[in-house]
Amino acid sequence: MLMYVFGAASTVVAFTRTVDERFVRGRGLALGIATGNAGAPC
Repeated sequence: MLMYVFGAASTVVAFTRTVDERFVRGRGLALGIATGNAGAPC
C-alpha cells in the first residue's frame, strides 16, 4: 500500500503543483524543465 502512495506522489501532476507553488517568476520555464524531463529516455 505504501508503494501506491509514493507512486502517486511522483507523477507529473505532483511535480507541476510543487513547481507552481514554489516559483512565481519564471514559472513557465520551471514547468517546462520539470515536465520535459518526464518523457526523456534515461
